[in-house]
Amino acid sequence: MTAHLRASAYPERRWSPAADLDYVIGREPAPLRPLSFSNLLRAYDSQARSNFTKEALLFAIIIVTGMLWPIVQTFRDLPR
Repeated sequence: MTAHLRASAYPERRWSPAADLDYVIGREPAPLRPLSFSNLLRAYDSQARSNFTKEALLFAIIIVTGMLWPIVQTFRDLPR
């Protein structure tokens, strides 16, 4: 959860070899202006909702498949 908050707080900051080089050399990277708490919370809620929806859809597909599989196999094995 902390990683999500950190990534949401600094959306324009991305990993790059130059960023690691600044750390190794000892230079401080240019300060980035973090998002306000309300904007950060809104961004986190949006991302969490998106993740939950994707996982719920996958779970629903697994459940429906698990329920339909025995029915399909039963009808397939019935004598004609």
